[in-house]
Amino acid sequence: MRINFKSTLWYLARPKIYGEYLCKVWEAIKKRLSKPVRSNEWCESQAISLEDMILQVTGSFATIPSETLSESGNGRLLYNLAEHLQAKRIVETGVARGESTVSLLRSLKNRNGKLISTNIPQPDVWIKTGCLVPDELAEYWELIDKPDRGALPKALGQMPQIDMCYYDSDKSYSGRMFAYPLLWDALRQGGIFVSDDIDDNFAFRDFCENNGLEPLIAKNGERFVGVIRK
Repeated sequence: MRINFKSTLWYLARPKIYGEYLCKVWEAIKKRLSKPVRSNEWCESQAISLEDMILQVTGSFATIPSETLSESGNGRLLYNLAEHLQAKRIVETGVARGESTVSLLRSLKNRNGKLISTNIPQPDVWIKTGCLVPDELAEYWELIDKPDRGALPKALGQMPQIDMCYYDSDKSYSGRMFAYPLLWDALRQGGIFVSDDIDDNFAFRDFCENNGLEPLIAKNGERFVGVIRK
């Protein structure tokens, strides 16, 4: 999230998350002062297409519901992975308008499952969190509208074991290295861990190497998404 006048005012009105704001300011300062470090080369060297990733993980393509899934994001991938797992319990971090949220919910609806999403509003763009989620899917969804450091423990307290997770929130190295272990520990054996924009820094690479994990990486447009099977 960009740190600007609007977002500053938004945070100042919420004293309980001043710490989150200060972390974002510090990350913004470090980014401005240092040379950008991205993991493009590492991702590019291993990247396959989203279609190949789906086939390698699931062995086939799920029948997509008549409602259109976002082609620009990871909707098709997420729907196929959730269907393959027959997932009933999913945690997602980062919602924005809710394109990925809708894809996950369309799968969970098939099994009366549940999605818990954590999200900090984006006052810099002033969009309504999850505005794309239709009323018909709302019963399968719970939104915790707080920063990850407070929201993730709460979400995993309600859903201590999950079939799948999708990380798309705090893109800083420290933010990922806080959230990744929590999500991984909650993931059941055979479950699937998905993280978007893994080329922003080396957090995904380091997490995999530190834990002896072999991820699949796919290129989606100009960005990369990583998938790990537990």
